[in-house]
Amino acid sequence: MSKEIIERAGEIIQQNTAHNLPEGSEPYCTLALMDQDGYPTASTITASKGEGIAWLTFCTGLESNKEKRIPSCKRASVCFNKDTYNITLVGTIEVITDPAVKQESRGCIVK
Repeated sequence: MSKEIIERAGEIIQQNTAHNLPEGSEPYCTLALMDQDGYPTASTITASKGEGIAWLTFCTGLESNKEKRIPSCKRASVCFNKDTYNITLVGTIEVITDPAVKQESRGCIVK
């Protein structure tokens, strides 16, 4: 993949995170995980913050089904979709419990 495409994807992701949109906007993407039985699950979630395509943070409760699925399989996929583009990333996900990190990022990180 070209450097220009990667940079443009990172810019689009930055524009669609909660930290970069006006208050009242509800940005979302789709997060896909595997459940405990090995079936894929997909749900919409707010991307809280990101750094290009290298990492993203999400807002989710620690008692959510998403959080419960992560220990079984750390592989994840995220899709940002608008009328003019579709950006799909794959990587690993982890639950962050460090209070300082949670305060800044609010939940999970996909690397």
